Amino acid sequence: MFIIYDLIFLIFAAVCLPLYFVRGKLNRGFLSRLGFLPARVDLDRPIWVHAVSVGEAVAIKGLLSRLRQVYPGKQLVISTVTATGNKIARELVAPGDFLTYLPLDFSFIVRGVLKKVNPCMFIIAETEIWPNLISCLHKMQIPVITVNGRISDSSYGGYRLIRFFIRPILRMVKQFCVQTDLDAGRLESLGVDRSRIQVTGNVKFDRNLDPCPQDNMSAYRSKLGLGPLDKLLVCGSTHPKEEKIIFAAYQELLLVFPNLKLLIAPRHPERSGQISKLAANFSFMPILVSSIAAACPTCMNRPIFILDTIGELLNYYSAADIVFV
Repeated sequence: MFIIYDLIFLIFAAVCLPLYFVRGKLNRGFLSRLGFLPARVDLDRPIWVHAVSVGEAVAIKGLLSRLRQVYPGKQLVISTVTATGNKIARELVAPGDFLTYLPLDFSFIVRGVLKKVNPCMFIIAETEIWPNLISCLHKMQIPVITVNGRISDSSYGGYRLIRFFIRPILRMVKQFCVQTDLDAGRLESLGVDRSRIQVTGNVKFDRNLDPCPQDNMSAYRSKLGLGPLDKLLVCGSTHPKEEKIIFAAYQELLLVFPNLKLLIAPRHPERSGQISKLAANFSFMPILVSSIAAACPTCMNRPIFILDTIGELLNYYSAADIVFV
């Protein structure tokens, strides 16, 4: 079964990798994804925590702090898949920790990386199912734990179609910590024993956030060129198709609230160009936050901003009058 999976994954990689190369999406971490780690990796049975992208990397901040309290002195390996997630994760590593990219899910690549890192525990943020990775961890008797797990409608439908394949993989995971009872029920229907599922809520709510100073709030509003009568609507962590709905709603809101400004923060900042083109279809001329100069008088004439930077969303939440998440 895993040989067939390797072959399918190989075909997928052979098709996609050239496209990524042409589009310039291959980053410096690609060698890590192929299993090439630095020659001098000094690790002593670390805890490996994986967060695929920006949202997951932000969410595990509280988890990492708690792990350091419970396991003082224990090294952490933090991995991501995306470059933007890696950028956020750089702010989370402590001295002695190791930041890397998750290896591609080929059995021979995963096996080699795990032998070199030799973690004592592997924690996956949300619910990423990598068959070879989980199987190799299970064979090496390294416990796998999923935190902040969720099973979306689309994922659930797909998992049900390949239940015969996915069930034994899911049963190799020692513990699922999921967000809702619905997620727990879906896992159970896929063959996971209920004793290995705990509903723990969303770890994003476990973060301890310091109040944003008034000066910071004013600075971020000033950066957007907002006047005293302007109101700011921030739509955070948006997905494709949602922006079209937001723009249509914003057009209607402008008829009633002409001083309302809109800031959209896509879940994946690399989609900023696509969102700009979509905004143009609604006769808007958005501006990227990264392109705003220190003094930006033209911002006053731009009602829509697109947040294409990393690590600033919480500040804009604080500066907003209305927030949509």
